[in-house]
Amino acid sequence: MMTPNRFWLFCCLTLFLVKYATAQNYHGIVWPEEVDAVVIEEEIIFEVEDINKAKYKVRRLVQVMNEAGSDYGEIQLSENSFIEIKNFGIKIFDLNGKELKKSRKDDILEANISPDALLYNDTRYKYLKMVWPRTPYLIEIAYELEFKSLYIWPDWYPQEDVPVLKSSYTLNLKYPVQFKTYPIGIEVKPRISGNVHVWVMTDIPPRIIESFMPPEHQIQKALLFSARTFEYGDYPGSYDSWTSYAQWYNNLLEDRYNLTPDFRLELEQRIADADSDYEKIRRLYRCLQENTRYVAIHLGIGGFQPHSAESVCANKYGDCKDLTTLMVAMVREIGLEAYPVLVKTRNGGIVYPDFPSDQFNHVIAFVLIGKDSLWIECTADNLALGELPPNDEGCQVLIIKPEGGELVRTPQSTAIQNQMMTRIEGELLNDGALIFQGSLVCEGNIAYTRRHNLIGESNEKRVEYLTDRLIGNYNPQVNLEFVEFQNVEENVELPLQGHFKGKINKFGIRSGKRIFFNPAMVHRETAGDIPLESERNFPIYCDFPFTFLDSLIIILPAGFQLEAAPDVLDLKTNFGHYVSSYTITNNILKFKRMMRIEQKLIEPEAYEEYLSFIRRAVKNDNSKFVLSRAN
Repeated sequence: MMTPNRFWLFCCLTLFLVKYATAQNYHGIVWPEEVDAVVIEEEIIFEVEDINKAKYKVRRLVQVMNEAGSDYGEIQLSENSFIEIKNFGIKIFDLNGKELKKSRKDDILEANISPDALLYNDTRYKYLKMVWPRTPYLIEIAYELEFKSLYIWPDWYPQEDVPVLKSSYTLNLKYPVQFKTYPIGIEVKPRISGNVHVWVMTDIPPRIIESFMPPEHQIQKALLFSARTFEYGDYPGSYDSWTSYAQWYNNLLEDRYNLTPDFRLELEQRIADADSDYEKIRRLYRCLQENTRYVAIHLGIGGFQPHSAESVCANKYGDCKDLTTLMVAMVREIGLEAYPVLVKTRNGGIVYPDFPSDQFNHVIAFVLIGKDSLWIECTADNLALGELPPNDEGCQVLIIKPEGGELVRTPQSTAIQNQMMTRIEGELLNDGALIFQGSLVCEGNIAYTRRHNLIGESNEKRVEYLTDRLIGNYNPQVNLEFVEFQNVEENVELPLQGHFKGKINKFGIRSGKRIFFNPAMVHRETAGDIPLESERNFPIYCDFPFTFLDSLIIILPAGFQLEAAPDVLDLKTNFGHYVSSYTITNNILKFKRMMRIEQKLIEPEAYEEYLSFIRRAVKNDNSKFVLSRAN
């Protein structure tokens, strides 16, 4: 509910907008809370001129309050075969409306920069940013794009990280195309006059930002658009249903699954002595992993249409849809069912199932073996068959079948499947140094993420990784004299293993007759793991459920006795389990720690319990054993 002060302020600001729109008479805004900027007005116009032509015009006026708000004075645009930048520019004004600066053509930076794995594409990037040395000031951004297919229809995101006084989206249907919308967190109805639809929102609060937010809640207010029918290149399609969209995608795949006779013969030889269908597919998957690499070439419709299995096989590279096409072709060659699957990776948010449209950013494969099924990530060289990386798990996906699409959810791994175990044995010396040897075993998604940091690296780099990121993460002055990893690039079906030994010079801190040390060497919760909010609007998001099991067995220095120790804790909840325990027998300390998080999402209803759980774990993990010299 709007307070009287805010209502008065809003009325004043509304009068300001009316005055600005009519007379270009600028006035400074004093916002009641500290903000980096205020979006005074945003006007978006989307004019559909033909089935394959539309103009997208944007104009934004922002008051920059401080140096941090200068990011609101930048434009980042891209163009390709289906989107063309027509014009764009920036102007800076003082609070009285006097023009201070205007962008020139020379201020625009242009590049064909591509991600590391993208060999070539036809996308061109343009960037422009302007600032003024004294705040506050006003900045006006304007640009125009031309779309050459209604497959791409820009959505409306009226909310920002700062207040927005007014945002409007005007749809002008100069060509009578049918369209549909999907609201997220808004209930705005359009004003309709003939073929013109106008959506307006005012006094929009900044989006709520919470620590550990799920990706889908980054967008809290939006209106999504899509045409009911479209053409993309030479391929007409429909967004009326998931089936119709899948049928369009199927048309892109026509004649893409053919293999050369030589490659067919190679496949026959690879699976000749395989004793099961599963083993056959495992060998095909290894063939894909060993003989191809992830490289993307996006030209025209190639951003959506995969290259043929023949060309991928010949070139030995491709992007996710290319490699998936080859994998599907290989599986079909041996007489089993396989289909491509469209995925919106979990870091990108979620798919809205009742709004059929292109919401996807990745492609994987789906294989049927009798009544069993396999999900295959075709871009990963360090995954076992049937495993998925964290971003592919628990996602709503579209299986592309000849008869249409099937919207299902990929499996989610469990905390037991994603496990890391460490065991360290050693001797604590009088000066606080620890001489030790140990081992680690990683499974599931933890093995996947650890392998990612080890594959292709020299032994020196692997030692550095173990020193900096694992053993030395909480322990200064680690010197490792021996490190060995197993099952890094080969035998990825087996757990990743490591063995090591060395010395930590300051494991314990000597102070007078006492030695202080923390037994949680490898894993511990820290203050940064505690959410900042006292109350919660959105769930806590974890990349994946996990279990960390750590044990430390050390000989204590002679002549010392235990004076203080962390609490023995056993905290069990629906979402997780934390255990910390120890025993001392014959001057040997045996310490065990477990942290298990069972859920990818911890709902707001459990937040108070979670906050108590994680705070107790942090306190205990950062407590120390205290040894004192016996008299």
